[in-house]
Amino acid sequence: MVSHVRVRWVPALLAAMVGVVTACLLAGPAAAHTDLISVDPADGAGLEKVPSELTLEFSEEMDPGLSTVTVQVDGGAPTTLEVTAGRSASILVATVPSSLAAQPGTVSRWRSAFRVVSKDGHPVAGESSFTVRTADAPREERTSAAPTPAGEEAHTSPPSGGDDSDIPWGLVAAAVAVLSLLLLTVLAAVRLLKRDPDA
Repeated sequence: MVSHVRVRWVPALLAAMVGVVTACLLAGPAAAHTDLISVDPADGAGLEKVPSELTLEFSEEMDPGLSTVTVQVDGGAPTTLEVTAGRSASILVATVPSSLAAQPGTVSRWRSAFRVVSKDGHPVAGESSFTVRTADAPREERTSAAPTPAGEEAHTSPPSGGDDSDIPWGLVAAAVAVLSLLLLTVLAAVRLLKRDPDA
């Protein structure tokens, strides 16, 4: 009698075990997902200069070819960044172009958005923001950029040219030549007058 009871429970026990294993196998892929671990610059960060790149680290290996990262500056049009693999397979690096450089002494608000895909095909989307407050240009740069030196050169150059034009050397030479001719003419006339009485 006992043996018959045990035989009846064996199929039920096996069915229960198969059900538990199947549920675990099905729940595993469904529960697996990719998380964002960190982003640099951090969300809400304040920077003194525009970053050269954005770094995103995830909990799984990522596919740079299927990942997109964009930035907006002060609510302008989004700029798509070039995405490459980082120092590990779970890190993505988005390069910020030099065309987005900020002017000295300005405050700009940046918003980055990403839609990335892991090697297993899990998509992840999110965004972060930070502020860039650049310092004023150094005093030396502002002075060199001012047009005053050129104005001073333009102001001082006429006196250097005026020294050559104060004395009209051409007129002096012409006057000396004329006086010499007059003197020779007078001397010739005096000689002729002296010769006539003797004749």
